[in-house]
Amino acid sequence: MQYKDSKKNLKDIAKELGVNNILEGSVRKVGNRVRIKWPVDRC
Repeated sequence: MQYKDSKKNLKDIAKELGVNNILEGSVRKVGNRVRIKWPVDRC
């Protein structure tokens, strides 16, 4: 979570990490279930 609330754009973060793809998602609890969403952004 080191980039949470970061002002950096995804391309710069991907370059720092040496990756081509970034998972950017959310976790939400609804009752006794957990919903995880993770769209993939190509950098």
